[in-house]
Amino acid sequence: MTGPARSKPSTHRDRFRAALRRERPDRIPLVIRLDLWHNAAVNDGTLPEECRGLTIPEIETRLGMGRSARFRDFYAVHFPTARISERRDGCAVRTTFRVAGRDLTQTFLRTPEQERIGVRGHLAECFLKSAEDYDAMAAAWEEMRWEFRPAAFAAFDREVGPDGLPLLVMNLSPIHVIMLAYAGYDAFYLHLADFPERIEALLRVMERRYEEFWRAAAESGAEFLLHGAHWSAAMTPPPVFRRFFLPYFRRFTEAMHRAAKRSAFHGDADLTGLLREAAETGMDAVDCFACAPLVPLTLAEARRAWRGRLAVWGGIPSTLLLPSCPRAQFKAYLRSFLEEIADGEGIIVGVSDNLMPGSEWDRLRELADGVATLRLR
Repeated sequence: MTGPARSKPSTHRDRFRAALRRERPDRIPLVIRLDLWHNAAVNDGTLPEECRGLTIPEIETRLGMGRSARFRDFYAVHFPTARISERRDGCAVRTTFRVAGRDLTQTFLRTPEQERIGVRGHLAECFLKSAEDYDAMAAAWEEMRWEFRPAAFAAFDREVGPDGLPLLVMNLSPIHVIMLAYAGYDAFYLHLADFPERIEALLRVMERRYEEFWRAAAESGAEFLLHGAHWSAAMTPPPVFRRFFLPYFRRFTEAMHRAAKRSAFHGDADLTGLLREAAETGMDAVDCFACAPLVPLTLAEARRAWRGRLAVWGGIPSTLLLPSCPRAQFKAYLRSFLEEIADGEGIIVGVSDNLMPGSEWDRLRELADGVATLRLR
């Protein structure tokens, strides 16, 4: 039995590519999202001395990491005849979307602290509350227009260079936009029982329009795409996932593979009940993979289930880097983690989901040094 193919890349970008191909790199890539930690530390005046005056890319370089190069500005969505207004009342941000003669309203609750560090807040009210609301949203998506910005991505790609592999961030899948953003999970399942044909009608329109996004992504210079997030059997159990998610993502990944693109989904939820389904989507990787002790699923269990199919980007629970976690627990986890990944197959080390505000710099350094010096077996 042969092991993973060996390659000898010399840049962070090449190491990342090797991991996505499930080849053995010269060393395991390390890519961590520092934004929330950095923003909070700058605002609080708690940035470590050796990081003061440095940009996030410069801190990544100091740690020996690749760039966490997420590009979120590839697209904009325009609804030509809709009127969109926003009103703030204390911590509540209320958006009204007037379309097809109806007012659809959504409310986010966002504290000053969340706003300060760049967290969106809690969705307290959703747009879709009735069958007629679904009809209005379907009418809006019929006339919706995308605006794509491939030149902006190309400029970002050049800026990142060999220091990382840019990730073109797409949205949730259409059904998940409906479930999570437009209706809310609880209401969605009630709506599915009461008027499934309205949901199906909106979904057909959205999926057709999303295929335009697929074509733009396929024609762009991006090698790596992020599409889909927050899959969990608790909210989308296997029968629901197989009905609404799996056919869509199979079509998506087949289209991307024809265009020589690789794709990932954002995996910062408990995937215990969807291990098989996640692999069957055809995705190449899971981003921000959450594992025990954040959720019951362990890294070893996931890697066994996905070996040869899905690369794992993540594996370090964010709580382990906080001062509230005993140092002995952090060290014990790091030892077992490094032993688990020493085969070098299909792994990009990251923190799920972000390095959180208050995380300890010396623990981050210890993690980075451990990955950099790990001898692959």
